[in-house]
Order: sequence, then C-alpha cells, then structure tokens
Amino acid sequence: IAALTALAVAQVFTARSEAAIRERAEELVAGAAVAAATQIPPDATLNEIRASTARFGESRGMALFVFAPDRSLMTSRRARGVSVDELANVDGLLAAALEGRRRVETIDDGRLVTVALPMQRERTAALIAVASRSDLEDALGIVRDEIVSAAIWATVIGALVGLIVALLITRRLRRIASAAAEIEQGRFDRDLRPRFNDELGMLGGTIDRMRQ
Repeated sequence: IAALTALAVAQVFTARSEAAIRERAEELVAGAAVAAATQIPPDATLNEIRASTARFGESRGMALFVFAPDRSLMTSRRARGVSVDELANVDGLLAAALEGRRRVETIDDGRLVTVALPMQRERTAALIAVASRSDLEDALGIVRDEIVSAAIWATVIGALVGLIVALLITRRLRRIASAAAEIEQGRFDRDLRPRFNDELGMLGGTIDRMRQ
C-alpha cells in the first residue's frame, strides 16, 4: 500500500511539476519574443530588420525569423543553429501570426520553445522566435530525481511503520491466544485487561469475561 501510494503521488507531482516548468519556460520565451518585436522600427529597412533580429537574438539566446505579409522570409533562414525549414510546426505558427494570433508551442520533446507573433506592419507581418531550453530539461531532471527520492523514502518509512504496527498486532494476538489456551486447560487466573478499545481490545475483553 505504501509503495503504490508513493508511486501514485510521485506520478501526479511529476506531471504537475513538468507542466508548470514548461509553462514558465513558454512565458519567458513569449515575453522575449514580444520584446524582440518592439525592437524593430515600423519603417525599418531589410538590413535593419536583419541586424535587429540578429543582435537581439544573440543577446537573448534565441533564433528570430521575420516574415513579410506575402509569407516571404525577410531574415536569414538559419539562426543560432536553428533552420526555419526544419521546424515541424512552422506552417501552423506562421498561419496563426498572419491571422493576428499569438501561438506558443514546444517541440522536439520539449527542448525547443517556439513563439509566433503578429506584427501587423507595412513591411513585416509575423515574427517567429525559437529558443532552446536545455535548462528546462535540467530542471525537469532534478524534479524527477527529487520526486523519485521522496517516493522511495516514503515507501521505506511506510513499510517500517506497517511492520511495527503488524508486530504490535501480532504480539497482542499472541497474548490473547495464550490466555485462551490457558482457559482451555482449566487455568482461570490469567487476567487480560485490554488496554485499547479497538477490535482486539474487544476480543480480549470478551475472552476475559469468559474466563471470569
């Protein structure tokens, strides 16, 4: 019972912790993407857009891609080791941004956080930000390790407590059985005197009244 309970609790806490950490990572990347979008002037030239995204992406550790209203890419196709052509969800991100919606997704088993933002300017229509969150995997690993460790300790402590309770119950049962055996043999001087009013105490009291 202790092991199953600890396992169930560990699974629940692991799932909730992972969801909370991923949600926090998505919020951080989304905030950085909004800040990057504000760094691009409304009347920026193509060279200024590329320079702004490269500079901001370098300072924030993310890849930034800017698209024109006709879906053409205005920045380099590759930034910080990320190629926009290799993003599995780039079509969905771009479609959401062009429709005026913000979209945040994690891909590659949660290692990459992608954000699409509508810019709604004359030359620029959408910004896609991609950030690698290796620290997210590290945090998730720490959470899993701590929860597993806590579950193991809970199992051990629960097993020890259960063993102690079982030994105490067994000792009381043996005392009752010994008293019943003496009554069977005709010796009626064994006084049980139950200490607790639980089921075993009631059984002991019944046998003691029978002895009397």
